[in-house]
Amino acid sequence: MNIEVIDRRDFTDKEVRVLSLLATGYKTDVIAKHVHVSPKMVENHLSNIYAKLDIQQNELHARVRAVSEAWANNIIRLKA
Repeated sequence: MNIEVIDRRDFTDKEVRVLSLLATGYKTDVIAKHVHVSPKMVENHLSNIYAKLDIQQNELHARVRAVSEAWANNIIRLKA
């Protein structure tokens, strides 16, 4: 599945990449390998993404909600 960024808003390049990989269903360790950072750094990026999307980090299914919010707010979409 290819994800396209539509509206970067105030997301950094790494956050956009992490969000795109998250939307494809990748887990933290796989995202870390793709982005060339540690899994801990991926978690830091996810914390920033949650904050920017107004999602509580400890919220159940925060990752799913982050992807859902990104799609609903036209931040990401499937590539045509």
